[in-house]
Amino acid sequence: MTDTTISRTSFDSHKKACGIEYIHDGISGRAEAGERVILSAGIHSVQILELSGIGQEKLLHSLGISAVYHNKGVGCHLATDACTSATFRISRQDR
Repeated sequence: MTDTTISRTSFDSHKKACGIEYIHDGISGRAEAGERVILSAGIHSVQILELSGIGQEKLLHSLGISAVYHNKGVGCHLATDACTSATFRISRQDR
């Protein structure tokens, strides 16, 4: 599904990830996992984990998010600086 934003991971009563909640075309939805939930959202992975209640408990509580799993490492090594590069080719006559 394209043009879809993941809101959070959903958990069962045993705190096991069982699916995701998402927004597609302004409508909220939910998708259940067959066996596993694998989060691979690049720079947005930290945001999704924290919105799901996984992360530093003190931070989650300050944001009004119930902690499902305290993990002090979530977001600690995230680099927020964008890196871009440009390559140019010049001919000898342009020098």
